[in-house]
Amino acid sequence: MSMFAAIIRVWAFVLLTLVGLQLIPLILALGYGEISTSQSFMAAMGMEIFLAIAILLAVARRHANPMPGEGIFFTALIFTTFPVFLGLPFVIEKQIGFAEGYTEGMSAITTSGGTLLQFERLNIPLKLWRAICDWFGGTLFLLVALVVLGPIKMGGLYSPRLTGAIGTGSINAQMGTMAGLEAQASLGNRFYQAAKYFVPIWLFLTAAGIFLLAFSGASPLEALIIGLSSIVTAGTFGVYLHPDISLLSEFTISMMMLIGALSFPLIWAVINGTRLTQIYRWELYDFLRVLGIACLVVAISHYVLLDASIEVVAYVLMNAINIISTTGFVSEELNTIPVILALTFATIGGCSLSTASGLKIFRVGILVRS
Repeated sequence: MSMFAAIIRVWAFVLLTLVGLQLIPLILALGYGEISTSQSFMAAMGMEIFLAIAILLAVARRHANPMPGEGIFFTALIFTTFPVFLGLPFVIEKQIGFAEGYTEGMSAITTSGGTLLQFERLNIPLKLWRAICDWFGGTLFLLVALVVLGPIKMGGLYSPRLTGAIGTGSINAQMGTMAGLEAQASLGNRFYQAAKYFVPIWLFLTAAGIFLLAFSGASPLEALIIGLSSIVTAGTFGVYLHPDISLLSEFTISMMMLIGALSFPLIWAVINGTRLTQIYRWELYDFLRVLGIACLVVAISHYVLLDASIEVVAYVLMNAINIISTTGFVSEELNTIPVILALTFATIGGCSLSTASGLKIFRVGILVRS
């Protein structure tokens, strides 16, 4: 029972984090006078708080000793149950039924980008919540992947310094110690350490992108929604990408999608000024080469290969990254690219263990290694 106590204890804390995020659309709903929506969020939060506290009290006196396979069970529990809570406000608001709500939540937690919602019928708090669901799903996925896949050296998420830090809580600059992993740190401690090293950087990158979008002319709501969806390569809110979008907005969205398509240890190493290992350099060079080919294909298919204006460069770059990151913002430009080429580049991008369709590789990889 100790393994399951560790799993559901961490699960309950993640659920309370989700409750905290629901405060954002709740406050917005109260500010806009959306009484029904605010009641829906309060009802969902009440049920989630009750469940989380009940679980924490039930396992409070149980010693959670590390056990083999707990990461796999934790992953399965997270990705089968949390879609219920992500879609719950929409269900209580009677925008969709329970089955559709679960589908919506699963789309968000896997950053797939599909939706059954009719955006024109959603008020502002619910639109924002759908974008937060995408961001939460991508963030949670990367956290779980760092905790579970890093130690078994899979998916480009192993870094001696970062993976060792997740196990120990400190980084040994000389040795890149793995002592914490050898000592089998508890699931809760590993999850906390991963969040400590990952979440601040991810929040900074997200906030910077949203600020640049707002600075480039997008409304605060558009900047929030597009920014939250872009960095996790969800592509749910392509409806907000207007034909007259500014150049700065195009470059910002492109960079946010690109960040979401790269493995986090690579981003972490760059931000911390750590010298990239040969493996990470190869990974980055290969990715950029494929991106260059994708840009060339987009330019040829749109007959703009010889046009080097800044507008065309931004246009080509955004569409190429949109495909290779598997973000999938719906646009008329996608219809002009040969289907086989679009699918080829999307498949290549989907094989990188990032928010860019990484969950598909995540499932297969864990199954094989387990």
